[in-house]
Amino acid sequence: MPPYITPAPVPATFVPHAAHRMTSKDQLAGLAQAMGRSLSQAVTFDPASQTYGCRISEQRATAQGVFLYALSEVYGQPDRNTAEQIASAQAMHVLSNEISNVAIAVLR
Repeated sequence: MPPYITPAPVPATFVPHAAHRMTSKDQLAGLAQAMGRSLSQAVTFDPASQTYGCRISEQRATAQGVFLYALSEVYGQPDRNTAEQIASAQAMHVLSNEISNVAIAVLR
């Protein structure tokens, strides 16, 4: 009989402690970290309309100095979380397009 490896005893079922659905905020944070980008987020509240807004930006250096470059801006959302999620999704698209443009330029 040929020798074989006996598997170690493992539980039959494995359930993680808390199921975590990755949101656009999580995806943006991971993408920004992978690209080495430092993003800032500013959430605003408009008391007149009782709505929220969110702006995600990053610092960019130019010949005139450093300024905040807005990747996404969202206004008029019913709650803070919705504003953050939509702004994060928009910023992810911007960063994804930048990655694609750099890859295309490198391949040319």
